[in-house]
Amino acid sequence: MSLKIAAKTDFSEGLKSKLKDQCTEVLQLIASESENDPHDIIHEIRKRFKKTRGILRLIRDHISFYKEENAFFRDEGRRLSAIRDSTSIIEALDNLYGLYEDQLYKHTFGQFRDHLTATRDQMTTDLVDGRDVLNVIKTQLSAKCVNITHWPIDIQSFTDLSASIGRVYKRGRKGYAQAKDSKRAEDFHEWRKRVKYLRYQLDLLHRIWPGFLTFWEDELHDLSDYLGDDRDLFMLETEVEKNRNQFSDPESYQLLKSLINYQRLKLQADALKLGKRLYHLKPKFFTELLRAAWEAFDSEAEPV
Repeated sequence: MSLKIAAKTDFSEGLKSKLKDQCTEVLQLIASESENDPHDIIHEIRKRFKKTRGILRLIRDHISFYKEENAFFRDEGRRLSAIRDSTSIIEALDNLYGLYEDQLYKHTFGQFRDHLTATRDQMTTDLVDGRDVLNVIKTQLSAKCVNITHWPIDIQSFTDLSASIGRVYKRGRKGYAQAKDSKRAEDFHEWRKRVKYLRYQLDLLHRIWPGFLTFWEDELHDLSDYLGDDRDLFMLETEVEKNRNQFSDPESYQLLKSLINYQRLKLQADALKLGKRLYHLKPKFFTELLRAAWEAFDSEAEPV
């Protein structure tokens, strides 16, 4: 769901509404557990928690309770991270196979995929069924949905947001430089987090400059996808190394490693090319550009 705030909506109330929406949607997803694939539910819940943290980062210098609330949603998301990662690994394998399907035998990686699926299913049984983790999250979150309405958020001008969004852009710019220099999987993963937070925040600010920010959001979305696919392939590569004995022959093991390496290099090159464009601006210039758009939007909204 979009985080866009309607032009005529008070920005502070819009922020609280979007925060409450994320919270409410998580509870609705948990309530639909018996009707839907638990792995789809887990993926959607984690997305809502990440969006919530992106919103909180936009107002972190405006609120005194940022650290507490950010830690809360971070920790709730972590309850599901292992299961989500296991699903992402299977999806990465399927996507990679799909790219080269015409050149591979139908069950080239079948034994290894069966192992990944069995491991994921056992993890799901242990956490979702055995420990009832979704109901644990529901219990933790229910009161939060009510409290959000009363959070003291009162954005009077762009100055209330400038330091926060400037920090997110600056860290994304640093993340780009770090990944470009090191080529380490951990650095690409950290950069992706900053990219996603910035995308969510520009979505919230969309109304102040729709044409320009739509372009930036779309480009950030593409960048996030490149980095996310690279991360999933890195996790797949790790599982390949740990489970060499789950391949029917040495050739399929080596083939999968080679395909992963080739595709990761391609994704990283695409990400760095796009990152160079999106993170070219100095942070101060970036925030001043948004400030000018905010003030122009405000002046347009004032009665003549």
